[in-house]
This record gives sequence, C-alpha cells and structure tokens, in this order.
Amino acid sequence: MSLVEDPLRDQLIAHLRKLGSDSISGVARALSEGRDKPIHRLTVAGYLSALAEEGVLREVRRPPSKHYQLSNPNQHRDLYERVGQAVREVPMAVEVRGATALAALHRALGRPVFRAELQRARLPVPDDLPRVVLGDEERRRVRLALQKRRLHALEVPKGDPMFVPPAEPERVGPVEEVLKRALLIACDADHLAEDAPRGRQVALPMGDDE
Repeated sequence: MSLVEDPLRDQLIAHLRKLGSDSISGVARALSEGRDKPIHRLTVAGYLSALAEEGVLREVRRPPSKHYQLSNPNQHRDLYERVGQAVREVPMAVEVRGATALAALHRALGRPVFRAELQRARLPVPDDLPRVVLGDEERRRVRLALQKRRLHALEVPKGDPMFVPPAEPERVGPVEEVLKRALLIACDADHLAEDAPRGRQVALPMGDDE
C-alpha cells in the first residue's frame, strides 16, 4: 500500500487540521490513541518527512522541537465546508443561508441531508425545514457512506433528522451560484472565472488565434 492510500496519512492530516500544528511526539500520541499497539515515533517521523517533501506539510522550528502544519489547510476541506464557504461568499440574505446550503447539498447528493451534514457546513440550521423519514436500511446505508473516508468521516447521531429543501423559492438563495462557487473554491480556480477580480483573471485565447 502506497503512502497516498494509507489511512494513517488521512488520520495524520485530520489531526493537523484540528490542532493547527504539532510535534512528532504529539502526532504519535494522537495517532496511537485507541490502538492496541502504539505507533512508533520513527514511523510518524517518516510520514511527516514524506508529506513535507510532497509539499502537503511544512516544517516549523519551535525549539526545542520541530512542528509540522498543513501547507494549505483549505485543500483538505470537505464538501460541506466548501458549500458552507460558498454560501457565505455568494450574496444573499442571511436568513436563507441555511436553506440554501441544504438545497445545494441536496442537488449535489441527490438525497435528503442529515442535520449533522448541515452543521458541518457551519451554518445555522433553520428550525422549520421540511423533514423526511427514510427506512432504517436506507439511513444505515447513508450513515455508512459518511464514515467511508477517514479524513472526512462524519458521525451522525442516532435519530438525527433528515431534511429536503423548502418548496417556497423565496426561502432559498441562488443554488447554482453556490455550486459554481464551491467548485471554483475546490479547484483553486477563482482566477479563471469571468467575474474574477481584476488582476487575477487569466487571459484566454479566443477563436482560432491559438
């Protein structure tokens, strides 16, 4: 198994996302929690060094130890965090942000959305969103899917309600604009958009002048 496919790598990145930075010993302790056999400090040092060489991490000298932190924390945001950021950046009334995030996630995922998923977007969840009830097997399937990726695993409490977007158009902001913004954020492609701020847009070839 390569380093890229190793779940230990995702756990390490998730730890640094949460803490900001940590030493080799601190990372080793965190990754060893709940394991029958602790992860050796040298193993962790090897991972950190390899990720630093890849450019995923950067070393920070904090005598007497050396700390590591993510080079670009935004690169490791999940779908919910990106949609939440997009909703906050696209102009709309504050009171429709929660329903708009729900509508965008519903459009992207093609299913009702758990409250825990909306909370991950760091937006207030309106009290009067339309709820739906799925069968136990369907709920279980979705909950297992949310646990599939270690880096972005999401715990869903038992009995967590599931929502669909409101039917009233006035309660939902510009969903297409939010999805477009979330895609640009994910790809670090703001500078390619037609409405990019002046000085950040890339001149693209027109017609047959290639």
